[in-house]
Parts: sequence; structure tokens; C-alpha cells
Amino acid sequence: MALRVLLLFLACTILPAAPKAIWVWETETLRLLDDRAYETRVVGLLREHGFHTLFLYADDYRGRNPILNERTAYRGLLARLHAAGFRVEALLGS
Repeated sequence: MALRVLLLFLACTILPAAPKAIWVWETETLRLLDDRAYETRVVGLLREHGFHTLFLYADDYRGRNPILNERTAYRGLLARLHAAGFRVEALLGS
């Protein structure tokens, strides 16, 4: 029992925390594209809570398809997120 407690203690204090990831769904992805103030707030919150990877929506939603029709805006968002230190995976969801 004591050995298990010691191993658990060592694992919790020595090993680095696992990277945290989050899905960013349709509405939020489009809002990130449209609203730089929202983007700034979201990036701050994600950093504050230790997220490293974002799974960003990249498919058609309500008539908008950012990777087909808003490439410049989508690339800009990806560049800003990468510059902020995030790994970003653009996902198709339909």
C-alpha cells in the first residue's frame, strides 16, 4: 500500500501533465473567424486552462465553408493560433 501511494505521489509530482486538447465546434469556429475580440478572449482562456491542441471545425455549416470559401481568413486564424503556441488540427465533420 505504501509503495502504491509513493508511486502515485511521484507520478503526480514528477511526470509532466498530459497535453490538453479541445474541440472547437462549428459556431465557435465561425465566430473566431468573424470576431477578433472573441478570438483574443478565447485564446486567453485556453492558455489559462493549459490547452495545447485545438481541433478546429473546417467543414460546411449553415451555408458557410471556411476552407473552401474563406481560405484567407481561415489561414489567418490558423497562423495566429500557431503563433500563440497552439497545435491546430482542422477537422471535417459532416
